[in-house]
Amino acid sequence: MNKRYAPAIVLLCACSAAYAGSFEQLRLAAPSADVPQVPVTAPEALQAQAGQCSRFPTGAHEYFNTALIFNVGENDKGGDYYPFAGKPDGRTDECGNPVGTLLAGMGSEGGHPNLFANGGDPERIWKEALKSYRELDFPSAYYSIGQICHLTQDQAVPVHAANINHVITLGDRFEKSIKKNLSLFEKIKGQITALALPDLPPYGYYQALQDDTRAHLAEWTNPATGKPYWPAASGAPAPGSDATRGPWSHYSDDKDSYDVNARPDIMSRQVLMAAAYTAGVLKSAAALLPPAAGSVQALRASEDRRSQVDILFKVFDNRPGRIDILVERPLYGTSRTSHVHVQSDGENVPSGMAGVRLPELPAAVKGEDKLLITLTDADGNSTRLEAEVSYQEPYNPYGR
Repeated sequence: MNKRYAPAIVLLCACSAAYAGSFEQLRLAAPSADVPQVPVTAPEALQAQAGQCSRFPTGAHEYFNTALIFNVGENDKGGDYYPFAGKPDGRTDECGNPVGTLLAGMGSEGGHPNLFANGGDPERIWKEALKSYRELDFPSAYYSIGQICHLTQDQAVPVHAANINHVITLGDRFEKSIKKNLSLFEKIKGQITALALPDLPPYGYYQALQDDTRAHLAEWTNPATGKPYWPAASGAPAPGSDATRGPWSHYSDDKDSYDVNARPDIMSRQVLMAAAYTAGVLKSAAALLPPAAGSVQALRASEDRRSQVDILFKVFDNRPGRIDILVERPLYGTSRTSHVHVQSDGENVPSGMAGVRLPELPAAVKGEDKLLITLTDADGNSTRLEAEVSYQEPYNPYGR
């Protein structure tokens, strides 16, 4: 991870890293330019995987200073939105790169199904993030959110949104120009929050940005030829459908002719769009991550089934704040409400210990005594838990 540009978000896939294999191997592994992208098969799959890892050894997105309403910086914290955004836990991805943080996910190419894919499936990755979060696997959850950001940023790159195979050309001039024009990043400060983006789920910004980029392809022309640098594919799907799953397109005259000096307006605009839509992803994800909980203990005070029940469990949420608790006891038709405030120590996911006491009952009822527990955070996200009421006899070191 390049720390020189933190606090930061990651921008745009820069496919200029050297490919370790020969160009001939890369050409043979690439699918036909006239058919939709499909997963390659062995031995091509192994060849493509090796190529992906050698081309992107540390993640090919650059980190740069921004004026977002929050920042994700060196310590992977983003103010009120992400007081904690993962922690390396020793795991690595398929290429040997460390995982476990939001920024590491932004730098990962793992969201693409194969080496040649210009896009991915951010909705599937978001579902994985939610599953990981509910299972308290926070490093994986934040890493997945970072991957959604990466895929979304890619759709600001015309060659991705137009679905042009630029692996066989060992990169794209637009992408390569980004690393040479870091000064453009400074010019977008203050402009990001001025863009009025729709409220979407985290994965929705991917398609929205792709549609926006595709809407401008025809006007992004080479001044010398009058032809678009990145023409839309013949038979490309309509806006709202993922063009990266459709037919391949080609550079005009089969030549990558983009020159940032001739059309700097394209670069400036797309850098801004990448940053703004990344902000949309991060803000949406922060608001939609649900509260999570550790194992629940629901213990009676005595063997008597009427006795009071003490419930204890740890609650986690992405942001500090109040979590409302509803405990329902269907066997007795009773319920009780409470709340807990989760707090951040800056080193872990915000958390707090929840304790609820159910009063003694006038009479016992036969049946399965299970509790239904609903946790609701300030954003209205809910998590449902179940716990069985039990009795644990106090430990007696002297025996009976």
